[in-house]
Amino acid sequence: MPCCRKRSVELSGAWVFRGTRMPVATIFENLEDGLTIDEIIEQFDVTREQIAEVLEFAARSLEAPVIARALTGHTVREARAQGWDTLENGQLLPAAEAAGFDLFPTTDKNIKYQQNLSQRK
Repeated sequence: MPCCRKRSVELSGAWVFRGTRMPVATIFENLEDGLTIDEIIEQFDVTREQIAEVLEFAARSLEAPVIARALTGHTVREARAQGWDTLENGQLLPAAEAAGFDLFPTTDKNIKYQQNLSQRK
């Protein structure tokens, strides 16, 4: 995470925002206490972009391990990690097939209506 770094000696090894002594955990603690992102920005020396980066990182960290654990014996890749997060509708499945992927789990409940899956392997 470019916006943060781990402080090994100071702050007991906590992750902090780069250039500060503010622990990343402060964001989660304050959100849990009911503060909005705008209120956190007002009270602490962080930007909206830094908060967004931390929240996106946390979300990715939570999602990927669950899928990977469920698919033991398989290599699990996210579309974003493959550089496919900017592909348009209709480009993702051909990219996955061309890369040799055998399985394509998705949370898109409408994919069967958007793509002709009957001709896929």
